[in-house]
Amino acid sequence: MSRPIAHVAAEMGIRVASKWVNQHRHYGAPNPHEHSSTPHHNPRATSGETVATIETWRRHTWSASAPPPN
Repeated sequence: MSRPIAHVAAEMGIRVASKWVNQHRHYGAPNPHEHSSTPHHNPRATSGETVATIETWRRHTWSASAPPPN
């Protein structure tokens, strides 16, 4: 006889037990933290060129007379 995941989770004070159980069933991983939940692709991510420009500007030493780098 199997108990509902929600009941076991409530007894343990865990809210994401079903996610861990499903992950274990799919991947067979003994540790639920082995698989990242970070997306593999983000279509709205900032372009590499823009990131490089921002990093250049952030590392620049600013003064009153120095113009911003190009």
